[in-house]
Amino acid sequence: MKTTYSSDVDIAYIELEFGKYSISKELPGGVVVDMSKNGKILGFEIYKASKRLPSFIKKAKKVIKSPQEILSN
Repeated sequence: MKTTYSSDVDIAYIELEFGKYSISKELPGGVVVDMSKNGKILGFEIYKASKRLPSFIKKAKKVIKSPQEILSN
């Protein structure tokens, strides 16, 4: 499991399993579930994370400032 937090857009991402997602489903409350084409859950995006998950952000394995940092890694 990999956790990241993007401070400029206030989104936390919890990656359960590495893979290419082909389906993203938005759930009520600002959560998006990323799934493989077979329906396997790969990860979750959590919007407004600083208000919803303050302790998660402190423990996130990597805190990034922008989505571009994800692409450069």
